[in-house]
Amino acid sequence: PISNTQHMYIDCPIAVKTWKLYNSLIKKCFSVTITRTPETILFHQELPETNHKIRKAITDTMIGVKKLIQNFNFRRDSDTVLNHHEIKASFYNNILETIFANKCIDRLNDMYHELFQGLS
Repeated sequence: PISNTQHMYIDCPIAVKTWKLYNSLIKKCFSVTITRTPETILFHQELPETNHKIRKAITDTMIGVKKLIQNFNFRRDSDTVLNHHEIKASFYNNILETIFANKCIDRLNDMYHELFQGLS
């Protein structure tokens, strides 16, 4: 019923679950988490203080997560509720696509390798 950017990417129940998965992953891989605020999610501001490689990995994968949330919201059967397994499987596939896309353009670094290991 609420149709705005903040709801779709931050407050929507699917967005909340997806960012929770994301935070658990980056905490495991990089020992950091992000806050679910408009400044952080929409504009990549207020990211954790960390080295450039980790920050780059977080920024690139956050873009992938936002695309996933958008796809969840605009899918054909958006009236049906996704279960936790569907959200988690789509999340991991999306993160892996982001990692491999960056590898193809020679931007995969040690931090992406850690992220990949965290998903395996």
